[in-house]
Amino acid sequence: MVREWDPRTASSAEISQLLETLNAAWTADLPDDPPWRDGELRGYLAEVMPGSRRISWIAQGEPADGSPALLGYGNVLLLGDIGVIEVLVHPAARRLGLARDLLEVAARRTYQEGFRWLG
Repeated sequence: MVREWDPRTASSAEISQLLETLNAAWTADLPDDPPWRDGELRGYLAEVMPGSRRISWIAQGEPADGSPALLGYGNVLLLGDIGVIEVLVHPAARRLGLARDLLEVAARRTYQEGFRWLG
């Protein structure tokens, strides 16, 4: 299930789950990059430059065999005349269509907000 999500009001449990998912994706995709630390993530996701907005979504699922409840995250940064999309999915939940679902809701919302360009 994909739902709109606000990091400013998200529970500490959701932020911790996102941190786990983000670091699992980083380890799989960018093994030389340092992991995110607790306390940095909420601020990074909640703060934007003046004149821009970020809209976020999470993909949740039923935990099975130790897989996380928060399976993916996507956001669009509305900046100037372009929407910049970021999507990530936990390695254990890849190839299930979650990235496609997150990309679809972000692209649709960007269009509804009046933006015509994605990056």
